[in-house]
Amino acid sequence: MEAASLLVVEDELITAQDIKNILIENGYNVPATVRTGEDAIHTAGTVHPDLVLMDIYLPGAIDGVEAARRIKSLYNIPIIYITAHSDEITLQRAKCTGPYGYILKPINRYELYSTIETALYKHNLEKLLIESEEKYRQLFSSVSDSIIIFNIDTLDIIDANHAALALYGYTRDEIAGLKMTDLSNEPAHTINYIREFSVNGPRAMYTRNHRRKDGSIVMVEITGGRFTLSNRSIGIETVRDITKRKKMEDELIRAQKLESVGILAGSIAHDFNNLLTAISGNITLLKMFIKQGNEEFESIQEIEKALDSANNLSLQLQNFSHLSKPAIDIVQIDEIIKDTLAFILDEFNVNTTYDFPVYLWHVRADPSQMRNVFHHIIRNACEAMPQDGNVSIAADNFIADSHHHLPINDGRYVRITITDEGAGIPPDIRDKIFEPNFSTKIKYNDKSAGLGLPISFSIIRRHNGHITVESTEGKGTTFTLYIPAAESHRDEQQSAS
Repeated sequence: MEAASLLVVEDELITAQDIKNILIENGYNVPATVRTGEDAIHTAGTVHPDLVLMDIYLPGAIDGVEAARRIKSLYNIPIIYITAHSDEITLQRAKCTGPYGYILKPINRYELYSTIETALYKHNLEKLLIESEEKYRQLFSSVSDSIIIFNIDTLDIIDANHAALALYGYTRDEIAGLKMTDLSNEPAHTINYIREFSVNGPRAMYTRNHRRKDGSIVMVEITGGRFTLSNRSIGIETVRDITKRKKMEDELIRAQKLESVGILAGSIAHDFNNLLTAISGNITLLKMFIKQGNEEFESIQEIEKALDSANNLSLQLQNFSHLSKPAIDIVQIDEIIKDTLAFILDEFNVNTTYDFPVYLWHVRADPSQMRNVFHHIIRNACEAMPQDGNVSIAADNFIADSHHHLPINDGRYVRITITDEGAGIPPDIRDKIFEPNFSTKIKYNDKSAGLGLPISFSIIRRHNGHITVESTEGKGTTFTLYIPAAESHRDEQQSAS
């Protein structure tokens, strides 16, 4: 084991030499002895001793106490004071520097040895503790999952790592002043599950809705544990944001449902068409025997209207069952939107506004299927405003990453928003609008098959994109579409050529 290195700071040369001799006899290394505080600070930074023996009274502008304070601050080297006598004020100053011991002159070699060994041992333990705390802090801070430490009895938050601060939007000082219930959108559930694992031990996992500082709700997955510290029951929670994963799971379930309905639609559409053909033929025969103007003839006309709706339903079922893999091309999506809108506006008394940037990215899409998507969504927007109103269509370049919590891959997209000024969609049915055969229309002769939005959803999914809806009752609805953009300007140039 390497001998400890000690710096001796003593203005009396004979005393300094005696101390040096004693240290060497006890197996220590003495790289230097110095007489002033200035020399002590300089030498400590040069030789980096394991410990400094410091005389309190030194000549010059810097005495032993001030030299010790600076050495500890700069280099974290432990100090032992050597003094023959000292006044109360000086002793109080010396205490503030956190010395590891005092040795009175004349020097007793056994006292000197025991004091040095105790100081070195204590300082080594402190270094190990600091290193351990630093390792804990680095681990605690670098974990990607959010970690929160709290008092189980009071629910007061004690600490949180960087991931937790980012998730909830608080600073470290702010979150330390909160209780665990302040982070939850379901405070009663939070109290119950914390009580449960404080009594029965941690369970594997919980799923809860938590609330950020800005009031937004985030779905989280929680695992918890407990330990005892200074006779206090301490809880530790690992919190994982599963908002994006939950959205992706919901989208997968919805896509699987649409695929199942598509298979069913294909098997039904053919037989349904045969029935409609038979009904249509018999209606034609009836009209040959019943004169126009009779009450029976009006009933037949109503049947024909219902038959037209049934034929439309059959056509949509066939289209829905035959959604094919997109024939991807590099296209200008704004041109497709304008062409589709021009075709629809002949039927409706609505105003339209555009907001397309000059340098809008091209997209990778099937033009025919995209026209189908915009036809359904824009028509829905116009039908939501039976009197009049405005349909606003905007597009911009969008780069998706993990911060957006969207169930799409990171990368370049063109984001398109279509907003109407209609009555809006009630919250209780908002999640159903992409389900097959769901419609808010009442009259059978005005009701479509309810497949327009499911078809649109399925097409966008097949393009590796995404579609969302936001609506406020009485104010209108906004559909937002994310369509993968061309990978580079080179793709756009190739398309143009």
